[in-house]
Amino acid sequence: MPSKRRIWFLARVGLYLLVIALLLRSGGTGVWGNIRSLLTSHDASRDSLVICGRSLAPVLIDQLVASYREDYPRIEIQVHDGGTNQALEDLINGRCQAAFLLRPPTVEEQDLFRDVTGDTAIFAQVAVGAVLVAAPLDYSTEGLTPDDLRRALQGRQPGLDILFLPDPNQGLLSGLCRSLGITEPPASSPHLVYLADQAAILDAVAGMAGRSATRAWGLIGRMDLPDSDAPATPRPLRFLTAKAAPESCAVAPTYENTATGRYPFHNYLYVACRGADDRAGGHFLTSLVSARGMRQVARAGFIPARNVAREITLSRDPLGG
Repeated sequence: MPSKRRIWFLARVGLYLLVIALLLRSGGTGVWGNIRSLLTSHDASRDSLVICGRSLAPVLIDQLVASYREDYPRIEIQVHDGGTNQALEDLINGRCQAAFLLRPPTVEEQDLFRDVTGDTAIFAQVAVGAVLVAAPLDYSTEGLTPDDLRRALQGRQPGLDILFLPDPNQGLLSGLCRSLGITEPPASSPHLVYLADQAAILDAVAGMAGRSATRAWGLIGRMDLPDSDAPATPRPLRFLTAKAAPESCAVAPTYENTATGRYPFHNYLYVACRGADDRAGGHFLTSLVSARGMRQVARAGFIPARNVAREITLSRDPLGG
């Protein structure tokens, strides 16, 4: 038969457990609310998820969403088109839980997130793409350097009259200027012409063929890069080769050259979610940037933002020998 001391001990433990259970059941605030949140399991597969920004990389995004659906078949997912600015606006206003971007949120945009949600947005890189420089077939320049592209965006590149650029709302130009370490050029610059989409840019550059009095380039972004040679196009134009430094060899914008950094003009695809109050978006972001998510990017034929390929040289000679 248990002693009175042991009976009293068990009675006190039972009383404490009863009090804790009542506090957790009532929801509680402060510490008790945090404990309840930690002890309450969350099944992400029961959420609904709205994703914005599909237009930025539709082939890759569709494949990533399809893989996520396979992992969480009970989730209800909607995917909306749009560029970076539209996706960020929808995310701030709660019209989606995850957004794809071609640039990180600005300081001003993060301030808006903090005002609306109480926290800044969380974002991470998903995949790496390339910025291609299109020129008419009769244009002779090759081996562009980052300095050449900086001068082109600033209207100081010799031999260039017009630079066709994508809609700033897409975010490609902002991301490129960020990687080049320059500010985004004003929309009113006379040497810059902004067009609605990449097809319009390529058509405009092709239309300059044979016009020796006007020399033009066009900038487009691609996440799906070929394994060899420059990307093919049915238009009478070509994509210029580039090099990271003047003494480097000029290379085409291929998968390997971009993944290893030999092709210097790259851009990133980001995924973002609201930082404070949305588990569904946070779960989607965490899934994409995990090792499994990076493998899904690679299997889809794109360059993952992490575990990027690096050239390895094997030698029988010892270091320093």
